[in-house]
Amino acid sequence: MVLIMNRKTTYIDATMIFILVISLAACFERINNSAAVELQKTGNVVLPIHSSIDLDDAYTLSFDRVSEDSRCPVDVVCVWAGNAKIHLTLTGPGGDTQTPNAMPIEINTSNPVAHEILGWRFEWLELLPSPYSDQMLDSNAYRIKMNITRIAE
Repeated sequence: MVLIMNRKTTYIDATMIFILVISLAACFERINNSAAVELQKTGNVVLPIHSSIDLDDAYTLSFDRVSEDSRCPVDVVCVWAGNAKIHLTLTGPGGDTQTPNAMPIEINTSNPVAHEILGWRFEWLELLPSPYSDQMLDSNAYRIKMNITRIAE
């Protein structure tokens, strides 16, 4: 078999490769933008343990630790759903975690209530990852999914 190439074929091939590269780049851009939605400052937010998010110019929310996690593994039938105790800190204007401007927030997953503090509303949605009976949870893998809303200026 003999392959004959001419200028027209080369031009079409180059054009097709260019279109393919541009299309793939657009797909990657879409993927990156969808991940950024989870990192927005208000609305539904996923915050990894030992990290903070600046809610605005004055307030910072930090996910400090999980002091208790007795949640029922997802692959087991339990009589009680269990509980996880999640510790967050909201730091206000000019404050650090050692000042009165820092407000600790404790969330119990067995009784999840929304907390309204310093003009912000924090509603717990989910603690990730979910436990499984045959796996130990890595304490550095925790992420909290919550809804954050500004309720007052």
